[in-house]
Amino acid sequence: MDFNPFRYQDLHDPYPAYQELRNDAPVYWSESAGVFCVSRYDDVLHVLKSPDLFSSRAMFTMLMNQGQEGTPPLTPRVLGMMLRILVRTRLNPLEFATARNLIAEDGDRHTNMRNIVNRGFTPRRIAAWEERAREVVKECMQKLEGGSFDVMRDLAIPLPVTVIAGMIGIEHERRADFKRWSDTFVSNISGPGREDPYNKPFQYALIELTNYLRKITRERRRAPADDLISAIVAEQEGAVALTDREVMQFVMLLLIAGNETTTNLIGNAVTALLDHPDQLAHLAEDPSQIPQALDLVCSRRPSYVPIQLRVMHLGHAFGIFGARPCGDGGYTPSEVMALRLGPAVMVTAPGEVLPKVGFEVQALNAGQPGFLVGLG
Repeated sequence: MDFNPFRYQDLHDPYPAYQELRNDAPVYWSESAGVFCVSRYDDVLHVLKSPDLFSSRAMFTMLMNQGQEGTPPLTPRVLGMMLRILVRTRLNPLEFATARNLIAEDGDRHTNMRNIVNRGFTPRRIAAWEERAREVVKECMQKLEGGSFDVMRDLAIPLPVTVIAGMIGIEHERRADFKRWSDTFVSNISGPGREDPYNKPFQYALIELTNYLRKITRERRRAPADDLISAIVAEQEGAVALTDREVMQFVMLLLIAGNETTTNLIGNAVTALLDHPDQLAHLAEDPSQIPQALDLVCSRRPSYVPIQLRVMHLGHAFGIFGARPCGDGGYTPSEVMALRLGPAVMVTAPGEVLPKVGFEVQALNAGQPGFLVGLG
């Protein structure tokens, strides 16, 4: 097979490929992507729970830095982009690679950042966001009364960007800009934009978003408001404060990850239920099963890129998965692995041919594993 976890064309209907990966190549080397694809439940869980062997740093190098650690090769195009960022933002573009990033840190660095960010996610704030989210849904669903309703345009797209913008404290008139910036970043990280990572639309979106977030971050340091940015920039005794750049990168992460994934999950949920009318009828008859159905969607019909990336620390062999040991043509250490979270299912016996993953709410209730794992 020829599978690339970043290739846009492979993601329209990836489930047959996922099935083949689990059955025939649970640790698959993707030559075109330059990563190992790990697809079985036990293997994925082992990688996620072994930060001493597998580092989160690959979330930066592969998704945000085109597979490079540190500065990418200084080609004329890269130098032109850096100069443009420097002139238009007055920020050193090289510092993007050195600033702490929540999804690309391990150990104490990750814990310290998470503790600071958690200030903004108090029960009071979460309850207020939930109430606001319900209000936004009601506003979106009013269009149904007019007889014409597009689930993506009228619900899946406006809901997350409106809620996230409210969390951050963004003006209503800038929300269309946030959606445009988010779409451009997602395309560059995991879509067609990866083929031309230094394209002009991405450069301009990065510059616009950086300038806007720097302005907001500095304003919140001077005059705190009742929003997420104010909560995480507030100084606390004994805490390691986030720099302006780290605050900006966290907000970028929240905007991109929270916005795009929610939009896709809503669309995928509707598609899954329309493809399985028996399950739609089951939920209509018993709405108490809706939370389980949402868990099932997260597990079986996830966002476009249900992926986590880890890089093996230098000196550790890949033989832990039963692959050939390092040396003599075997796998080498310090390789990047793409972990397919959505389709991973439990392996109960060596060499077992795994069944096709279905979409049945009752099966999840009966204990069929999904992949919703909280690791902190």
